[in-house]
Amino acid sequence: VLVVDTIALFVPGLPQTPNKEVAELITRDGHACAYLHYYGSWFSNGLFTPTESRKSIRDALSLLEKRSSAIAKGIADFKWDFNKLSIVANSYGVQAFPTSDVDFSSFDAIELFSPYLFSYEKDYISRNLAEEYESLKKILVNDLEFLRKGFDAIYRGIASEEWDNYFLGKDVASELKDNYPEIKIISGTKDMFVPSKIVESFKK
Repeated sequence: VLVVDTIALFVPGLPQTPNKEVAELITRDGHACAYLHYYGSWFSNGLFTPTESRKSIRDALSLLEKRSSAIAKGIADFKWDFNKLSIVANSYGVQAFPTSDVDFSSFDAIELFSPYLFSYEKDYISRNLAEEYESLKKILVNDLEFLRKGFDAIYRGIASEEWDNYFLGKDVASELKDNYPEIKIISGTKDMFVPSKIVESFKK
């Protein structure tokens, strides 16, 4: 049985290249890191879509709460225990997290870095960020093509039309919910992908 004070679920961005160094940075005395793989990506079964990404987060949190890996016949039973649960999310993982119907009350800490905070167009419009969104959309369209051409075997489902809707701000399910608690955001003031004005608008 692994016994730690805190387990941090790391929710990565894209292309989500598995990186041991990330886990080592999060892990410190009395802490452990659980590294999320979205359904349909890398070592995970299923299809990779925005909907399945949100489900990946919910299921990962549910598994951590069970404190045991024995979720199906034939899977080795590894157990763990902890006092506190936190989440560290980066880039795309940030946006997938606040829209995944997660019960935020179970978290002791939430940290977001280099955060892609909004993907639903109306979230930008309602915050007077239309100009910023138009600039960002051009980058997003290029990113989608990059993922489709370079990672189609790794992201099984990246060709789905759901991704077009997501990157063009039309995915209604990506509308940001307003039930998130106090969150620590780490972002560069000169970040070209996520301008500081967008980050500032996230404040309640």
